[in-house]
Amino acid sequence: MTEFDCEVTFVGSRNGGAPKNSRFLLGEQDIKIITSGEWLTDHIIGAAHSVLRSQFPYANGLENTTLGPIYNFSVQKGEFAQILHTGSHHWILVSNIGCSNQSEVKLYDSLFRGRIPIFVKKQIASLLHEESRSFKIIVPGVQRQNNYDDCGVFAIAFLVSLLHGLNPSDLTFDSAAMRRHLLNSLNMGFFYPFPLSKVQEKRYREPKLVQEVHVICECRMPWDNSDKKFPSLWCAECDSCKEWYHRKCVPAIPHAIFKGSNATWRCPKCEQALKQGEVI
Repeated sequence: MTEFDCEVTFVGSRNGGAPKNSRFLLGEQDIKIITSGEWLTDHIIGAAHSVLRSQFPYANGLENTTLGPIYNFSVQKGEFAQILHTGSHHWILVSNIGCSNQSEVKLYDSLFRGRIPIFVKKQIASLLHEESRSFKIIVPGVQRQNNYDDCGVFAIAFLVSLLHGLNPSDLTFDSAAMRRHLLNSLNMGFFYPFPLSKVQEKRYREPKLVQEVHVICECRMPWDNSDKKFPSLWCAECDSCKEWYHRKCVPAIPHAIFKGSNATWRCPKCEQALKQGEVI
């Protein structure tokens, strides 16, 4: 077996040796969480990301999941994969691997219930920083978990499958063996694809959902009605390009715009273009 430098090590009692050059530490509590069937923590997800970064050095994404809630992921210009927290005790995987263009992303969710939370849309937007007016989220059909705590295990299994060139929509994992496989993979510092069930689940080929997400402002983020309660997220429309801009992103927006006046305003880009046109 080929050995890989790994950023994960086990501390406390364990079977087998720990990889060298370690950064992530998985302690007894982490091992207990994996083996007892509990919900995976961001630390365990991060450990899996670390192993996969070493195993697939050209893979993009795989960043610390705690960057998601503050929308501080690195902007991804090529193929990427990233596990996200939905904000409600749930893990999912997003990736543009296999998508037809850079304005699309697939969302793999083992407990999908028909809607994509705005919190997830904004995390995806921070990854894409889409320059056009919108991007598309495609939700393929994948195996559903049979409890409420295995979402992180499935998200990692989907991720490993993609990085090995497999389509998660075609796979039915052996649910009883998934956690043991996860623990063994972290211990080895290498992920083989997760074991499959002998009985393959039949599912529709059509996506469960295809949703276009519109983005605005220099930050290229979606806007939601819930943003109204945050004054920093109030928006103004440029009178020239008709693009909307956040108050926090463009401090030069006149305050009168937000007071319901009939004042007009041009964004900095249009203002600069107008000045250049006057000079010419």
